[in-house]
Amino acid sequence: MGACTFTNTRRNVEGNRSVIKATMSPSASYATSGDTIAAADLGLTVIDDVKVPAGDGTNLYFYDHANLKLKAYVLATQAQVASAVNLSAVDLNVEVTGY
Repeated sequence: MGACTFTNTRRNVEGNRSVIKATMSPSASYATSGDTIAAADLGLTVIDDVKVPAGDGTNLYFYDHANLKLKAYVLATQAQVASAVNLSAVDLNVEVTGY
């Protein structure tokens, strides 16, 4: 199972929530069920939402709230990216909200 990594994190506090803007890289071996996004990696206990404003030109990315995963879909076919595909060279600018 792959996990996302984060760099260039910037945190703002809005009320009782943190809004974190960061550069996120998917894993080097994409899992069919999606790559894990761990709240603790961002200094959070709970992730409320992950916004990925744009894809990478080849794939679109969506946050699966129920399973806490980043899912990748091929833009041309709208099918989920195949298992074990290396997406680690992709840098996505994301906004994560949580506490």
